[in-house]
Amino acid sequence: MNLTLRQLRAFAAVAESGSFTAAAQQLHLTQSALSVLVRELEREMGVQLLDRNTRSVQVSEAGREFLPSVHRLLGDLTSAVAGVTDLRDKKKGLLRLAAPQLMACTLMPRVIALYREKYPGVDVRLADTLPENLLAGVMAGDVELAVGQDVMVDGAIERRTLFRDRHWLICRPGTPLPTAARCAGTSSAPTPSSPPRATSASACCPSWPRPSATTCCAPPPRRCRT
Repeated sequence: MNLTLRQLRAFAAVAESGSFTAAAQQLHLTQSALSVLVRELEREMGVQLLDRNTRSVQVSEAGREFLPSVHRLLGDLTSAVAGVTDLRDKKKGLLRLAAPQLMACTLMPRVIALYREKYPGVDVRLADTLPENLLAGVMAGDVELAVGQDVMVDGAIERRTLFRDRHWLICRPGTPLPTAARCAGTSSAPTPSSPPRATSASACCPSWPRPSATTCCAPPPRRCRT
């Protein structure tokens, strides 16, 4: 049996209006096209759904039995399409985020508050995550978005730089420090106040199509200037 949505909508419209003319206007079809759809449906089902005469159209006993199921099916389809459309338009859904403790306590609450003002139907959940576990959470599908220190990623992850910051080492003159410190394979002599080092935060996520997607990854190799 091969029933189509056009046939079901045609039958429901005629049954509700009691007229082929009114149903055709409602569905923006010609009356002959509407009649063809109903006849095809009756032929597929092997029963007469409508009793026709020159004055009126009545729903047959088989039609009365079938009509509630048609209404339910068309209603479920409408709800399903509306649900997917709401997800597409960010009117509802679930967004799972991960960020290190410092960002989760300072940056992310403000960002989430602004996001919820724009998309109040989206449930946002933030997980306080160790920096070394951020990228793994995105890859495993535990979160859609992660925010943290910048790091190189492969082609399966989309990375976007959000902002850049500077870190300083400040200490009192004469503070004992190692005569040389090695970080990332380089060494430099200690100074009471080292120049700032630029760092950046990035957002990374799986590289499927996604509007304005960002998420954060694992931290880069440690570097220092002391």
